[in-house]
Amino acid sequence: MKYFRYMWIGSSLDEQRAELFRQLNENTAPEEIFLIGVPEEKTHLLNIYPGEILEKKYFRESGELVIGAAGSKEEAEEMAGGIIKLVYDRTGGYDILSYIREAEEAEVTDDR
Repeated sequence: MKYFRYMWIGSSLDEQRAELFRQLNENTAPEEIFLIGVPEEKTHLLNIYPGEILEKKYFRESGELVIGAAGSKEEAEEMAGGIIKLVYDRTGGYDILSYIREAEEAEVTDDR
């Protein structure tokens, strides 16, 4: 599992942002959060997981890219919908992983 450098964070977690990142780096997180991930296989666009998934070794060792965190399932669903719409509006398609990779590459190019 990897984390997108510019993760989307739900407004309900704004005050806990620093603590959340510390916990994610330690592969722990409050059970009451939900993570949004881009699946390795292209069977669907995004996955939503409860925070307790970080306790599972298979998830920590997977290649899944976590791109967002929310304080409730409903907030995660809204955020996922917003991410999908953003990618479609900017690219005309639904390839979220390619959009994320291009964003990361553009930053590297801009920094030089």
